[in-house]
Amino acid sequence: MRRRLSKLNLNAKVSLLILVTTFCTLSLLAGAYTILELLRYRHDTVRELSALMDTIGGSMTAALRFDDKRSGAEILEALRADPRILEAAVTGESGAPFAWFPGDSCNTRFDLRRAEGFEFELESLVIVRDIRLDNEPVGRIFLRADTGHIRRRILEFSALSFVILVLSALLGFLVSRRLLAIVTRPILALTEAARGVMRSGDYNVALLRSSGDEVGELTDCFSGMLAQIRDRDRELNLHREHLEEQVRVRTAELEAARRKAEEVSRLKSEFLANMSHEIRTPLNGMLGLTALSLETGLPREAREYLEMANQSADMLLTVVNDILDFSKIESGKLTLESIPFHLPRTVARQVRLLALQAHRKNLDLVCEISPGVPAMVTGDPTRLQQVLGNLVANAIKFTSSGEVVIRVAVRDRAPGAVRLSFAVSDTGIGIPAEAQAAIFDAFTQADGSTTRRFGGTGLGLAISRRLVEQMNGEIRVSSVRGQGSTFEFHVLLGCPGNTEAAQPPSRLSGLRALVVDAHGVSRRSLMTCAVHLGMEPEEAAASEQALSLAAAAYERGHPFDVVYCDRELAGAWDDGFVRRLRAVKGYAQTPVLLLSSLDAVEDTGLYREMAIASHIAKPVLLDDLREVTAQALDGSASGPQDQKAHPKLARAARRLRVLVAEDNTVNQRVIQGTLQKIGHEVALARNGREAVERAGAGFDVILMDCQMP
Repeated sequence: MRRRLSKLNLNAKVSLLILVTTFCTLSLLAGAYTILELLRYRHDTVRELSALMDTIGGSMTAALRFDDKRSGAEILEALRADPRILEAAVTGESGAPFAWFPGDSCNTRFDLRRAEGFEFELESLVIVRDIRLDNEPVGRIFLRADTGHIRRRILEFSALSFVILVLSALLGFLVSRRLLAIVTRPILALTEAARGVMRSGDYNVALLRSSGDEVGELTDCFSGMLAQIRDRDRELNLHREHLEEQVRVRTAELEAARRKAEEVSRLKSEFLANMSHEIRTPLNGMLGLTALSLETGLPREAREYLEMANQSADMLLTVVNDILDFSKIESGKLTLESIPFHLPRTVARQVRLLALQAHRKNLDLVCEISPGVPAMVTGDPTRLQQVLGNLVANAIKFTSSGEVVIRVAVRDRAPGAVRLSFAVSDTGIGIPAEAQAAIFDAFTQADGSTTRRFGGTGLGLAISRRLVEQMNGEIRVSSVRGQGSTFEFHVLLGCPGNTEAAQPPSRLSGLRALVVDAHGVSRRSLMTCAVHLGMEPEEAAASEQALSLAAAAYERGHPFDVVYCDRELAGAWDDGFVRRLRAVKGYAQTPVLLLSSLDAVEDTGLYREMAIASHIAKPVLLDDLREVTAQALDGSASGPQDQKAHPKLARAARRLRVLVAEDNTVNQRVIQGTLQKIGHEVALARNGREAVERAGAGFDVILMDCQMP
């Protein structure tokens, strides 16, 4: 509407303004008069009918006194002379109907409990009056009248008002058009002159002042503006040649600067790519060599030094990876994969990598995956692990005692997709409220002082936020200083078909399990996993409580089928929980599975003596619990899971001939030593040409550095 009005000329706008103003004013007046007429008509009708009812009421007193209903009906028949009367009724002093009109029916629509007064209904008027004798009420008269005559009079008045309104508005419009031409003619002339200057570009136009008002002043100002433009045109013509030369010089300078900037950008990209390769290559060599050295029989002191060197190199590699990832994100070159992967295993793999760090600090690390979380999803598992690993590593780093809990749950679902929520909670130092707003900014840490206790580049959370945003998600933090923090993020992943986690084996359903753990969070997490596997678990926070539960269960005839016990709670072996449990009737051969940290040193001989079925490394995950419990019930569990807890280089099932194409000597030694330790035959190629020449020599596998010359 506003756009259409803006396209009208001045005459039309002013005329329309006058017309609308006149029409609105007259409409208000007509409406006010119509309302006043309506009120007056109603008042007159009520007054006339009330007088009529008083007259009838006076005539009705004798009939009411002597209970002469026939006389009362004849009196009401007098109302037939007034066509407005629809019905009437008279009640006695007790409120019972006495007489009514019309007299052919005693049915009445009146509410006989209605108080004295009147009320306008939708199409009628109802009046109630008391009938008094010597100022005492002896009855009541009810009357309903048609209000159609009021509506007709209002419609007639409205129609007349509308005709007057239209004629007045039309007259005002015609008069304004005549008077408006006197005002707008000079303005239109000025507009035409400006349009002519615009078309011709000739500023030598003389305009004569036609009036002494604001329009005349506008004409003088327009003439002055044309004179200024003529003067500036002359100045511009004088400087044009000089400016053109300056433009040519500046253009050449900008082109040179652009080429230089592109060259710098190219060199930067090449430098980052080379730095990624050149720095990671020796670091990977260091990590590989130290790992191989730690596999040998070294003295304790030398082993400690190598472990420290390995940790330092790993930290340096993390810093380099953060810097390079952030550079890729800033340049927009970081792309995400979209591949199917097993979500619980991906989460478990990342948690396992960090479990040893938590256990070395005596932290309780718990991972809870809700039963509704789908098993197979589509997305980038590597980047998801990177975000989750960064949050868990930070939680471990900033927590000196207590626990770190990872929770995975379904936030919402959509056709072919699922939004998952990941939360990492700790009981660490917390984050001050003033630092939480900037915690996800690059190169920012909650403690940025020179005396800060914890290291880091300040890029981890910034990278995590960018990655989460690229996965159509959001990350946030809630924390109280000194009480821990909770980092939560949600991402959108593909979820094709029915990808719910597999149901537990039927043989685990109905098994009675006893969970003994002093750590409340770990105990509840294990209870949740056991319930999801179909078992019927009970929990105990102390040895004495667990022994009582075990004895009571046997007495009821439903002993526990399997017992999960925290290794620390088991206590000393000579008088610990396991030995005392074996002494309880009915539990001499019950499978016992110990819950231990990854770095715990296990005594396999004592395991056999105590008939320990196996142990599970914390944090306990659903798949591990299912597998180890099934093995324990089958009797196939082989005691402690050394290979899971402390992964070593296992011998290969088949000896392979492997060609390694690598130009870095250190990496050659690392790859060669690793492959030979697991029983493979290794041949080396020091460049791409040599690798191509030897590729046809019957090798089973070829490992090649993609950036090798």
